[in-house]
Parts: sequence; C-alpha cells; structure tokens
Amino acid sequence: MLSLAYFSYLGQAGYSVGVQWLAGALLLAGVLAQSGGFFVHLGLGQEGRSSPGTLLTRAGALLIAAALIILAIGLIRYG
Repeated sequence: MLSLAYFSYLGQAGYSVGVQWLAGALLLAGVLAQSGGFFVHLGLGQEGRSSPGTLLTRAGALLIAAALIILAIGLIRYG
C-alpha cells in the first residue's frame, strides 16, 4: 500500500526522472531489506539477541525513511 501511494505522489514532486528512479530504488531496497531481515533473523538469530537480520531490518527502515524524506521535500518544494 505504501508503494502505491508513494509512486502516485512521486510524479507530483517535480523531480527529474533520474531522481525519481533513485527514490524508487531506495524504497524498493528498503522494503526488501526490512522484510528480508525478519527472515534472516528467523534463520540465524536467537530470541532476545541481535543478529544480522536485526541489522538488515534496521537498514531497511532507514532506506524507507530516506525515500519518504526525499518525497516529502519534493512535495513541499514543488507541490
């Protein structure tokens, strides 16, 4: 659902095609990293302890946040 809303507003942000591709790639990488981190933790992690999956999940959240900040700046600036 987030991706549908994101890409419908990204075209209104006034960015060039290259920046739109970059923002879309950040969002895609973030979604894949965040959901993939849960599975990595399931396979490698232990309950109550940090694992590579935890790091991957957090990195995914940061990538999603960066993509959303790019969108927000574009909508504030050009919207």
